[in-house]
Amino acid sequence: MRVRALSHAVTHQHGRLQPFCNAGGPKSPFFRRRCAVHAAGARLAVSCGQMEPTAQTVSCVYPRPERLSPAVRLQLTWAVSWPCIALDLAYRLVESQSTLPKQEIQFIDVVFGILAFFLFSTWVVRRAVQLDYNGFHVVVLRAGGAEVGRTLTYRESLAVAWLISWRAGLIMAIPAVIAGVLLQRPDIDDGLFGWLWTSAFQLLIFHAWLMEAMLRKAYLGFDLRIAADQ
Repeated sequence: MRVRALSHAVTHQHGRLQPFCNAGGPKSPFFRRRCAVHAAGARLAVSCGQMEPTAQTVSCVYPRPERLSPAVRLQLTWAVSWPCIALDLAYRLVESQSTLPKQEIQFIDVVFGILAFFLFSTWVVRRAVQLDYNGFHVVVLRAGGAEVGRTLTYRESLAVAWLISWRAGLIMAIPAVIAGVLLQRPDIDDGLFGWLWTSAFQLLIFHAWLMEAMLRKAYLGFDLRIAADQ
């Protein structure tokens, strides 16, 4: 609302002063400075869409990224990946020491995966958004850009976690299917070797694709943008 009110005020004042400024106006330095200030304000507003509502102004300040720099991509990848990799390692170590029957372990795997997605993955996303990175931070735009924040709600973090999870799972399923059909190794992702290759592959696809997809996605009710530190 403040940006909207300010834009209307600049438009009104510049409209009142424009005839005098174009005609030369009074010769006092104060009046010439005032004309220059209002003209600059009007040009700035026009560059953001003829002083349209706040959403266009905010979109000028926080543009949707076309391509992330390697430094930004690497920092975001590490922030999102390492907690998931650490949790996966801890679970595999506990599972390897279990004496439960295989069917019970499979059931526990399903329950663990569901809980990890709805509780742990959403926390990882909220944490990654709130972190202060080297040279930049992530902002949350809501209501068409009228509200700018640094925190996600649970519903918003669930939407981001779902985007990352289904795309990563779809890509990581390809080598598992190949191993199961061609190599007759359906257990390729079991044990320490499985953890190593899934972790490395996860880091690769996160770095190469998923971080840009996370920031370029138009979510329902909000957007994520990169803002450079001052």
